[in-house]
Amino acid sequence: MSTDFSREFGRTKDGRDVSAFVLKNGNGMTVTVLNFGGAIQSITVPDRNGVPTDVALGYDDVASYENGSCFYGAVVGRYANRIKDGHFVLDGREYQLEKTDGNNHVHGVFAKRLFEAAIRGDTLALHYTSPTWKKGIRANCIWMCRTACGKTTRWRSNMRRLPIGRRSLT
Repeated sequence: MSTDFSREFGRTKDGRDVSAFVLKNGNGMTVTVLNFGGAIQSITVPDRNGVPTDVALGYDDVASYENGSCFYGAVVGRYANRIKDGHFVLDGREYQLEKTDGNNHVHGVFAKRLFEAAIRGDTLALHYTSPTWKKGIRANCIWMCRTACGKTTRWRSNMRRLPIGRRSLT
């Protein structure tokens, strides 16, 4: 597998650079990962006739990722789906979250965050440090996502949370 880590994808509204990391293998597979939201922007594999075909949903520009209502390929956040009314109780303590989808809090909203990126061997490592009380949650943790293109047309990715200090909500 090889990695082209110098491709520029665009700039956010507030002027931050967004990079695209293209992971390739020797069998015609490419996976393009953005450091904006950790999004999988495209997965291209040969079809049954050997023609490269993109099989992932993804936007073509940064503005669409920032303003779009879909979280195509993104690391959505601490959880999937919605928290009704942006409110929950855990261990007897009430939490009120920012309402990010009408009257609800959706996904934990990492899809709109800029991740740090590093190439480690044949793997792209992304991480985002979620500050304490971001969006109403005592987050206090680092989110790590590692992704790689396999030797065949298999792509793999894993994610984990590393707590910092006292207990944090996930």
